[in-house]
Amino acid sequence: MRPAPASAILLALLAAVAAPSTACATATAGGAQDGATGGGETATGDSEAAEAPGIGEEGVERTIAGRRFVRRGENWYLESGGRRFRVLPDSLSLQFQDGATEEERRDFLASRGFEVVRSNRLGILDVRTGPDRHAVDWLAELTGNEILALVDVHTEGAYEEE
Repeated sequence: MRPAPASAILLALLAAVAAPSTACATATAGGAQDGATGGGETATGDSEAAEAPGIGEEGVERTIAGRRFVRRGENWYLESGGRRFRVLPDSLSLQFQDGATEEERRDFLASRGFEVVRSNRLGILDVRTGPDRHAVDWLAELTGNEILALVDVHTEGAYEEE
């Protein structure tokens, strides 16, 4: 029996990570329409997202790339499968499109003040975003960015099962 090709394994792994029942919010470039519920807010995935509610606003709900995020106190939560997962405020995972040059990648990271914490052999980077903007705001802004193939928030724990 031949082992599965590496590409099939990687696709299965990525599909499992991005499945709706997990605590991972995934947005692919050009593949998602963003909007919001409650408060008349809209997250468009472009520069207007910088004006979206920020740290400290209570009761805000946002839908980004088909995922529902809810703010409670100082924290944002990803709602998935009847559970809430706290979104880590200052980290994201990014993957650049194959055609992005090294210079474009460096400029993209530097212009946003992102610090690369680690990377894997799939080309996915974990970055620290800094304390000035929450990762949910960055997700809204970067979703659909043409240089990115993938953008994810990081989450932890299961909270407030309803």
